[in-house]
Amino acid sequence: MAFIYLQVVGALHSQLQRQIASTTHRLVTDFEAGGSDRLIRSLAFTLSDDVDSDKGLYLLLNQTGEKVIGNLDAAPLSRLSEIAEAEVSNEGVALSGRFKISTLDDGSTLIVGVDLADTNRTIALIGQACLVTLFVALMLVIVGTFIFRRELDYRVSSIHKTATQISSGQLSSRIPLSEIHDEFYHLSREINSMLDRIEALMKGVRHVSDTIAHNLRTPLTRIISRLRTVQRPGHSAQEVLQATHFAVQEIENLNQLFEKLLQISEIEAGVHRQRFRICDFSAIADDVIDLYSAFAEDRHHQLSLSIQATAISRGMRTCWPACWPTWWTMH
Repeated sequence: MAFIYLQVVGALHSQLQRQIASTTHRLVTDFEAGGSDRLIRSLAFTLSDDVDSDKGLYLLLNQTGEKVIGNLDAAPLSRLSEIAEAEVSNEGVALSGRFKISTLDDGSTLIVGVDLADTNRTIALIGQACLVTLFVALMLVIVGTFIFRRELDYRVSSIHKTATQISSGQLSSRIPLSEIHDEFYHLSREINSMLDRIEALMKGVRHVSDTIAHNLRTPLTRIISRLRTVQRPGHSAQEVLQATHFAVQEIENLNQLFEKLLQISEIEAGVHRQRFRICDFSAIADDVIDLYSAFAEDRHHQLSLSIQATAISRGMRTCWPACWPTWWTMH
């Protein structure tokens, strides 16, 4: 708005300067062509043609400084070498205008100017329009900022509420998705996907922890039961030795279990993946069928294997203790 204001004001002033320069050049040309008489007739015609006569300001002074013709009471107080603004009076009314003072060959002085009243009113109207526009723009910015802040608080509050619920242990909480597919919608969807993954991993960790606890509790229960049995009076040294040997074997199996768990963790971390080799899933499936077929027959079930196509992957075979099946870690 400041740029537009300055450009418009500059254009108005330039137009006035061109108008004054053009009128001065025309009148000086008339003087050079026909002398002072022709200049006076030209000024009289200009003042009576009713074309910008109320805006144009003219004054012709003779060699002694007396008024010859014009609509100004007197010349500007300041001597103007170029087109500039000055204060004058017209029929006793003070006004502001832009003037150019030219000295003619016979010693007379020609003053040509333009009243700035209309121009100043136009500039004032433009300034008021700029101020109104700035005020409306400011109000729009304030209202828009308020609406945006309220919408932002509403959208962020749902994320904050869900984050608070998650931090309190409610892993099933999710951010409600809006109907508008904007940036907040995509962000909320990605956060919900992340929360789904975290919840699945937590469930997996709990499942693995429960499985490990169960697999540890069974051999430990057998060890404690066997050792408490031989603690009772009446058992021979041979029975105590056998119970000790059994406990040592079970503890070694548990140690192997812990080693395999650590090995699986290292494989998942990428430490031992260089030991992987090509593994056939068909052979693994055959081993599973052979392992559990007898168990299935005891429960009056029958296991069968149907291989549709060859399936291979890179992995490493890990042998668990004798009471558990072979475990395959795949990448």
